[in-house]
Amino acid sequence: MKKNILLKIVMVIYLSIGGTVFTYAQTFAYKSHTNANIAGYSMPYRLFVPSEYNANTSYPLVLFMHGAGERGTDNESHIAYNRGAKLWAEKANQALHPCFVLAPQCPADKQWVNTNWSYGSYSIDDIPVSNELLMVKDIIETLQTQYNIDASNLFVTGLSMGGYATWDFILRYPQMFKAAIPICGAGDPSKAERIRKMPLRVFHSSDDNVVPVAGSRDMVNAINKFGANNRGNFYTEYTDQGHSAWVNAYNSTDLPVWFFTVPPINLSCNDTLVPDVSINPSSVTTPVNSFIQLTASVTPDDNLCNNSVLWASGNPEIVTVDQTGNILCKNRGKTTITATSYQGGTIASCEVTVTGNNKKYEAEDGTLNGIIVYNDHGGFSGTGFVAPFWVVGDYVEFNINNAIAGEQNVILRYSNGYPDDRKISLYVNNEKIRQVNLPNTFNWETWGDWVDKITLKEGDNTIKYQVDNTDNGMFNIDYVLVPTSETSGMGHPDSSNNIHLYHNPNNSILTLSNIKPNSTISIVSIDGKVISTVFSKKEILNIDASLWGKGVYIFHIKTGMNEVMKKVIIQ
Repeated sequence: MKKNILLKIVMVIYLSIGGTVFTYAQTFAYKSHTNANIAGYSMPYRLFVPSEYNANTSYPLVLFMHGAGERGTDNESHIAYNRGAKLWAEKANQALHPCFVLAPQCPADKQWVNTNWSYGSYSIDDIPVSNELLMVKDIIETLQTQYNIDASNLFVTGLSMGGYATWDFILRYPQMFKAAIPICGAGDPSKAERIRKMPLRVFHSSDDNVVPVAGSRDMVNAINKFGANNRGNFYTEYTDQGHSAWVNAYNSTDLPVWFFTVPPINLSCNDTLVPDVSINPSSVTTPVNSFIQLTASVTPDDNLCNNSVLWASGNPEIVTVDQTGNILCKNRGKTTITATSYQGGTIASCEVTVTGNNKKYEAEDGTLNGIIVYNDHGGFSGTGFVAPFWVVGDYVEFNINNAIAGEQNVILRYSNGYPDDRKISLYVNNEKIRQVNLPNTFNWETWGDWVDKITLKEGDNTIKYQVDNTDNGMFNIDYVLVPTSETSGMGHPDSSNNIHLYHNPNNSILTLSNIKPNSTISIVSIDGKVISTVFSKKEILNIDASLWGKGVYIFHIKTGMNEVMKKVIIQ
């Protein structure tokens, strides 16, 4: 309420100085939109109609998506606090390019895109389109029935939360907009193929402490992978704008002309060819905590616009994979590693069987000195994690039982939200082994795996991570994984494999048959996200897959100590 009163006072003072601006600003009409089939509220929006609108002439429309600070119902702050909407309605720009300008306002408790802004890039397969974005789309479609708006000349721009919205809009509806200007946002780089020919101007600042600059870099790099083109440099990265890159961006003098006159993007390579993909090796059997380098071949690759692949694990709890094809085998079991071609979406797979046994030691159960247990960041194992390791002498010590003698790979699960490496000293059986550098994980709720090769004696050992004088600490530790002579207790794949999954490929109802009673079925997407978990007491289970995105999904069917995995393709 105070914010609205202050805004109105400022507006009165400002408008008393420049009456002509007052008259012009009023051409942004106050409106609202309701569609009970999408959301149970009315969305406020402001609409600028060209001053000499002629129903016999078709006009472009510019959509402006505001940031999180302008949410609410006042229908004012989202156009008052920055130039994002007003730029396109200014007299000089309207004289050259008359257009409609639409500025919807998001409710205070909602987001244009339902993802954490501090994370940067995200997967649109894991996040359904928001009701708020659907409402905006419905507003545009409704306006097209009321005015002569050219459906082939729709443009979108947005900042911060609206930068996310801009990327989300063009990735989900790539045929809807002619050009886009996302600022301080992030999207899904794996879907860059969809907008490889869309004209873009992207802005961010390297010192942004709200939305990581990696969000824009990821999208720009993914788009640039689609071969030589006439796009030119479309990314501007400032160094000193913090989370306000839109101020300079919207002051770029060439931006309005560029938006309406930018030529189509022409690729000098074949972007329609669907390549073949293979993985070498096609199957792997390896012990826990081992590294294996997989390689993917994309053929033919001489004229493809993009010959890279997206790597993913069917079960990251068993095996993780990075985007170079390097896998880390964390737990006993079997899973599938896939490589999906960016161009064409062809999928190849490698079945990985991990042998041996690992034992997980939760940090909160270890011996703690100068640190405490927290649970305020998501994604941790057990009941919490330990932090902050910021004073010399702080440590967590793990008491290891039934270790296997000799050199062993030990996995440390940690998070480091700082931009630089954090240093800690590693001790084994009270002897300092080395200083460890833990790379950043981009945010505190993204956990990374650090592997150290150490020598253990058979039986009992201690592993300690301690802040010494040359360490800078400041990170979170979740657990360690250590090879053990104990029986795993995690179960193993059932080789009998009499369970059937059909029809495959599919896009509606899937059926599992011959399931043993009291089975737990987890469905995991290609990038390791759990889509659903169900408990079945019958031998047949029907699952509705109509709302899943296209791609490969792995069914983990667990009965007691046994696990069977099935792969399905959703078209």
